Amino acid sequence: MIRYACSCGAQYLLEDALAKKIVECFQCGQTGLVKTNFWKNKKWLQKAGWVCLALAIALFVFLYLGKIGKHKIELNQSIQMPTDVDRADNGPASFIGSKYHRSAEPGLLDFPLCAVPDSNGNIYVADSGNNRIQKFDSTGKLLTFWNAAGDFKPLFRVAGLALSAENKIYAIDAWNRIVQFDEFGACIKEWSSNQPGLLKNPVALSRDSQGSLYILDQSKGALLKFDAQLNLLDTWDKFDLKAIAEDSPHGLAISREDSVFILDAGSGRVRRFNVNGVWQESVRLERPADYACAPCALLIDTNAQWLIADNFLGLNLYNPQGQWIARWGADGLGNGQAVKIRSLARDAQGNILLTDSALHQIIKLSAKQLSEQLVGNSR
Repeated sequence: MIRYACSCGAQYLLEDALAKKIVECFQCGQTGLVKTNFWKNKKWLQKAGWVCLALAIALFVFLYLGKIGKHKIELNQSIQMPTDVDRADNGPASFIGSKYHRSAEPGLLDFPLCAVPDSNGNIYVADSGNNRIQKFDSTGKLLTFWNAAGDFKPLFRVAGLALSAENKIYAIDAWNRIVQFDEFGACIKEWSSNQPGLLKNPVALSRDSQGSLYILDQSKGALLKFDAQLNLLDTWDKFDLKAIAEDSPHGLAISREDSVFILDAGSGRVRRFNVNGVWQESVRLERPADYACAPCALLIDTNAQWLIADNFLGLNLYNPQGQWIARWGADGLGNGQAVKIRSLARDAQGNILLTDSALHQIIKLSAKQLSEQLVGNSR
C-alpha cells in the first residue's frame, strides 16, 4: 500500500499498482501524482545502511578500547625499573622516569632540567614540565615531591637545583627567583628581585665550597652571586659577558678549587672565572672529525678534565686545553642514549647523572661503565 495525501488535507491508502499514476481526490476533485515510497521499494538499500552503521560503531569501539589498552601497557611499563640484564646488554636504561613517556604521575617526569644528589645518596630532580621537585633514593625509588613554596607562589618551570652541605635545597624557576627548602620540601626563604630586569632568564644554578650560590642568566649573559642566606652579593655583568649572551650560555660548573666555568653553546667555548668574577681564560672545544657539535652541559671531572654533554655526540671527555679525548654514547633512542642532555652531576660514589629533557628520563652511569665504554683517542 502507498500513502497519498492531497493538498486539501485528505489522505488515502492506495494499491501499489497506482504508483506513478494520476489520481483524483474524492473530496476536492484535484488530481495529483502518486509517488512511490523510496525506502519501501529499496529494502536492500535500507538494510545496507543499517549494516554500515553497525560496522562504524564496531570500528569505533575497537579503536577506543585499543587506545585504552595501549595506554595501560605504557603505564605499566613506565613504572617497571630496568633489570640488570637490560643494563648489561644495552647499556644503562632509564634510572628515573620512563623513556618516551611524559607524565604527571608521581615518580615519572615531564621535561626534567636538572638532577642533583645529596650527601645521603638521595637525588632531587627539577621536574620542570610538572612544576615540581621530586626526591628519590639511591635506587630510584620516589620518596616525596612538592610544588608549594610556603606563602610564596608555587613553583613554575623549575630550571636548576643546588644543595648545601646541610642538604638544604635551592631552586630557580621561571618566576625569576631562588627559593630555599629543607630536605623534606618545607619552604624556608625566597629571593626575588624588586629591581625590574635584574634577573630575566635563569638557566643554571651552582654552589662553591664556601656555600655561595651562582645563577646563570641566559638572557642577560650575567651571573648573580648569593650567600647561603640568599643575600645578593654581586652581579657579574660589570665585565663583558655580551659575547656569552649571544652564544647562548647553558652550562655552569664550579671546580673543587672554586673556579667558575661557563659553557657557551653557540661558540663551543668554555670560559673560566674566579669566584670574584675575574676572567681567567677562554678555551675553544676541539671538534672530533666529521662530527657536528652542540655542547649543552658541563661537569668538571675529579682529575680536572671536563665532561661535556653534546646533543649530537653524547657525553664527551676533554682536557683543560679543550682537546677532545673520547666520547660515550650518542644521540639516539636506545638504552643509555639521550636526545637532549640538560645537566650533568656526580654523586658520592662517582656515578654520573644525565638529565635528558627530551626523553623525560635520568640516566645513571657508573664510573666503570664510563671508563669501559669511552671511545676516542685514549681511555
